[in-house]
Amino acid sequence: MISKFQDTNMPKIFVIGFNKTATRAFHNLFKNSGIASVHWDEGKLARTMIANDVNGQPLLSGYENTIAFSDMEFVSEKEAMYVHMTHYQKLFHQYPNSYFILNTRNIAAWIASRKAHANGKYLLMCMESQRLSEEEMVAKWHQEFCAHCREVVDFFNGYERFIQLNIDEFNIQELIKFLAVDFKLDVSKWEHLDKHKSNNGLKNAKN
Repeated sequence: MISKFQDTNMPKIFVIGFNKTATRAFHNLFKNSGIASVHWDEGKLARTMIANDVNGQPLLSGYENTIAFSDMEFVSEKEAMYVHMTHYQKLFHQYPNSYFILNTRNIAAWIASRKAHANGKYLLMCMESQRLSEEEMVAKWHQEFCAHCREVVDFFNGYERFIQLNIDEFNIQELIKFLAVDFKLDVSKWEHLDKHKSNNGLKNAKN
């Protein structure tokens, strides 16, 4: 008997690093390589996944035809949802044989990028929703980043379809080889970070 949570189609790709770690660059690579991909979706992606979980439905209900998922978060003045952090284990169990990518970067640069995101509005929304000062919010980001990376690496230890990629230094060929069994990526579609030295370029590349 097939569980209602079991996906019988091709494997999914889950990008489970935080925003501002090239999530949009990964999304664009997948999309432009012909892989159905969703990135953030104005926060609808995270909210839908949380609602599905509460209602006992598969997390990806409503996104059945999508293969790659990134930036699975929703932040407003009232709440903050980080599904990539809270639900990656459920995704692993509900969608067998899927690929998981933990994208990271230098933590100081990541925090600076997050603070500047949306001209500082992102930081203010996080602070308001969690009722924290800027200093407390930044400290929490640092703690969450470190804890998430550590817990994800521990959880996926020995799982061949997991990879950790530091966007400051990795070679795109690592990702191409990692997904080669099921997906063919068009390397020309990768938005190489080294090519973006201006502020605008870095913003685009590291969303």
